[in-house]
Amino acid sequence: MYRLISVFAVCTAMLMGIVLGIGLTSSPVVNAKVPPTSAADPEGVFRAFVSALNNGDATAAGALLDDAVTLFEPNGDGSFGIVGKVAFESALSELTTSGFKATIRSARVHGDTVAGVVATEDESTVEAGIDRYLEHFTVRVVDGRIVFIG
Repeated sequence: MYRLISVFAVCTAMLMGIVLGIGLTSSPVVNAKVPPTSAADPEGVFRAFVSALNNGDATAAGALLDDAVTLFEPNGDGSFGIVGKVAFESALSELTTSGFKATIRSARVHGDTVAGVVATEDESTVEAGIDRYLEHFTVRVVDGRIVFIG
């Protein structure tokens, strides 16, 4: 499950740009609002998704997902995927209660796709003495909704 958390960060961690990051720290954000986005702004949609996760708001994060959203984490023997908004929202509920925080380190947009690097942490990484881990991500946004995270 913690690998799934990492995947969300990667997509959910999928924007590159050291200075472009959301700039969220490991401290909890209280009463933060998800920034407004435009259907024509894939990076904004993804940043809003990550912001909602960082704020523990699975409902706001879920509102940015397409009904047929697909998550795929290619990790060799540990590869897995989630298909469909209902399954994804179930995973988001666990993620938002795990102390998950993500910072988009870099992001590049090409058409409807955002790719980059995300730094993530959660209770399991903190307990293991790991400050954060970095992952590449790719997110595709169509009509203002996330349709793919990998």
